[in-house]
Amino acid sequence: MDDLLSGADTPNNAISICKDIAHVLSTRGFHLRKWNSNSTEFLAQFSEHSSHDARVEFSKDSNESSKVLGLFWNSSNDTFGFQPSLELTPPLTKRRILSESSKIFDPLGLLSPCTVFMKIFYQKLWLTKTDWDSPIPQQLTEDWLRFQKAFNAINYLTVPRWVILTADNIVELHGFADASSLAYAAAIYCRQKHNGKIKVQLLVSKTKVAPVKQVSIPRLELCGAHLLSKLFKSVLRTLKYYTFDVFAWTDSKIVLSWLSGHPRQWKTFVANRTSEIIEVLPTKHWRHVPSKENPADIASRGIDPKCLPDCKLWWQGPPWLRLETSSWPKAESSCDEASDEIASQGSSISSSHINTTSLTFSETKTAEETIIRWVQGFYFQEEIRSIKKQISLPPKSPLRSLHPFIDEHGLVRVGGRLQNSQLRFNSKHPIILPSQHSISELLIKEQHIAHLHAGPTLLAHVLRQSHWIVGTDGHLPKHRVTLERPFFSCGIDYAGPVLIKCNKGRGTKSTKGYIALFVCLATKAVHIEAVGDLTTDSFIAALRRFSARRGAPRHIYSDNGTNFVGARRKLDEIRKLWLSLPTNEAISYYLSKSSIDWHFIPPSSPHFGGIWESGIRSVKFHLKRVLGETILTFEELTTLLTQIEGLLNSRPLSYVNDSDIECISTLTPSHFLTGDVLLSVPEELPSTSNHRDRWELLQNIKRGFWKKWSSEFISSLQPRKKWQDAQPNLKEDDIVLIKEEGPPGTWPMARVLQVHPGNDGLVRVATVKTQDSVFKRPVHKLHKLPIYPN
Repeated sequence: MDDLLSGADTPNNAISICKDIAHVLSTRGFHLRKWNSNSTEFLAQFSEHSSHDARVEFSKDSNESSKVLGLFWNSSNDTFGFQPSLELTPPLTKRRILSESSKIFDPLGLLSPCTVFMKIFYQKLWLTKTDWDSPIPQQLTEDWLRFQKAFNAINYLTVPRWVILTADNIVELHGFADASSLAYAAAIYCRQKHNGKIKVQLLVSKTKVAPVKQVSIPRLELCGAHLLSKLFKSVLRTLKYYTFDVFAWTDSKIVLSWLSGHPRQWKTFVANRTSEIIEVLPTKHWRHVPSKENPADIASRGIDPKCLPDCKLWWQGPPWLRLETSSWPKAESSCDEASDEIASQGSSISSSHINTTSLTFSETKTAEETIIRWVQGFYFQEEIRSIKKQISLPPKSPLRSLHPFIDEHGLVRVGGRLQNSQLRFNSKHPIILPSQHSISELLIKEQHIAHLHAGPTLLAHVLRQSHWIVGTDGHLPKHRVTLERPFFSCGIDYAGPVLIKCNKGRGTKSTKGYIALFVCLATKAVHIEAVGDLTTDSFIAALRRFSARRGAPRHIYSDNGTNFVGARRKLDEIRKLWLSLPTNEAISYYLSKSSIDWHFIPPSSPHFGGIWESGIRSVKFHLKRVLGETILTFEELTTLLTQIEGLLNSRPLSYVNDSDIECISTLTPSHFLTGDVLLSVPEELPSTSNHRDRWELLQNIKRGFWKKWSSEFISSLQPRKKWQDAQPNLKEDDIVLIKEEGPPGTWPMARVLQVHPGNDGLVRVATVKTQDSVFKRPVHKLHKLPIYPN
């Protein structure tokens, strides 16, 4: 059996309850003893009948206190008191500390600011992994003895037992939640108003230690709010026969913002807790309280036991709670931090010279940046933290493909792949915004109206000139994103061999032919030439034909010979040609005479030439579909390759939106070559008798294509589809394995002689030395060995 603690509004009601309880239990052989009460009438009533049952006793010692459910109750003053007696002496062990601390019984959490120290202490003690009966570390021993000495001082603490709940009183329950890096807490206060007088009492509190794993303060604040909701649920269930107005307070505006949104828009951790919180305490019940006036802050951080008896903030709540409602902190939205910062702009202006005109551009820009900075800080907390620490973004982050960075104004922008383009800074690095926030909706609405209700494709292009709404490959080389004439910078590759006939008719012998592919690196336009053999003269002839029709290129990029697959016989001749081209005297003379620079990509790095590799694949795809097993003559092959060239140059560069009626045409490489899609029906240009006017018209059409190239195609190259995880840069003297064809056991070991970082500081190519030679290889072909110094 244990103690029974109950009460009633009047002595008669209490007497009736006790008689009923005693009768019911006595029928089964349970006889209640040691009655005690703060009512003399109640005790007198039972004293009259005590002689009929000697087993009924009355506990009322000399100091008029008795122990009820582990608490000391003074019936004369109707107060609870605490009599802790912690008397441990060194050496201290886990077993002794837990045994001693179990003497402290505080079911209502009235001593939470002191007992939270013990919970934190237990966590530290467990992390030491000390055995149950082994002495604990000296520092922890000193901490416990210091706490034990201070805690024994609360022997003189008394707390009123009676919380006045009558029909005449206006009763409210106010809950407070807070968190620190070590613990989070919740406390509920009862506020009563009777005849103009307001009384506030601590009702119950609860604390929990923070997880050992590092958790952000906003998430711990949310855990505190979650704990408060569960505490409220328990109190309301206990006091189910009473009606209260309920208020919940927190000093975290981020938590208030989480609670104001729908749980499904947040990540799992936040969504699970917010859904449980608003089920008990809907958003309308939550308010903001300044940190200094939050009593739960005391329980989350702890307090010296000597200071607890006189701590009014803990026992009576914040001072304004004892005042009228008009004196309470005003409700604040989740955007108040941004609003305060915006409102503070220009606060130094003299009040006697108030400017009533419209806002200036700089004021509007500053306010917009402040709002965006707050929105990004709220939605991209983990990403911003990772960027500042220069570590990889979380795997599920929506920003991973954008390679974001933080600019000088604290705004998160797209890093992307356009650093080397000649676009404006805002176009190369648009500001990132979350799709679910209202500021993104307002921005879309503004641009939609400003551009006369533009369709979705045009609207997306306009928005991405300055903002990237979220709903990464290395930086693109300068020649991929620079406004230049077609084929000013081009890539070249060979494919083949292809069997061709010397002439039509049966019995004709077949010979080998090859395909030379030229790809414009800016517009993706292609030029295909059929080549009869792999001699230098044939290559120069193909290059001359290409230059005569497309204009001489300034830069030519090609694979290093080692990029050809394996060392198969049918590719061996192409590889030998490729390696000999830059050193061939005839080729060198032609290149220097034509002012052409030849560039090799790093060895064993086909992804550096992905644009022409993709072109070769497309040519082969169409060639196989048409040819099958058919062998063509050289003239027929040239005709077929030219048709494939026209087909590839008519492919759209940017995304085609079938649902957008206004998106009648899309940009293709052929627009830069002929002014229209090569496979479309020719349209007559507006006639004009003035040749100068016609020339200006053609120039305007050409500029229109380049403008569309800048707004549509370039922005589509921004996201990175892969290479998203940051890896440590290789350093000189690192030991690596060079990945080659064949089993890993045959890969040669090498030492890094020199690294070649890009403009972003990332190393993508390195020069390495093996026992036999020196090579230049991309980093994805080099596997660093985990060799550590002794």
